[in-house]
Amino acid sequence: KNLFAMAVFLAAKRAKSTIFIEADAVDRVSKAIEVIANLNKKDPDDVALVFNGNRLGEKQTFEACGLKIEGDVVEPTVVAYVYKVEGTDDWEDVNITEVSDPQQAADMEQEPPAADPVA
Repeated sequence: KNLFAMAVFLAAKRAKSTIFIEADAVDRVSKAIEVIANLNKKDPDDVALVFNGNRLGEKQTFEACGLKIEGDVVEPTVVAYVYKVEGTDDWEDVNITEVSDPQQAADMEQEPPAADPVA
């Protein structure tokens, strides 16, 4: 039996941020939303996942949304995460900044320089 048959690997992206999430295909979308909300100090009600242009229902399973690994493929599935526009019931547009320059990607991964202590 393939160990990855029921797994879901997500790369949830917004602007220049990517959050990698591993879940089971039978988990609800709300599980990933909670992870993203906690990491970004947001209310889970103000976070949504978008896949192929469609906002995923938080009560749906990943499998029901078509997010499931078949065979030995372990590349993460890219989904976008968006925030609710403050004070409205509207959602922001998907905004993913693709990093195509390897040096730019390396620069983004480096820690910012430590501040010099003030005497």
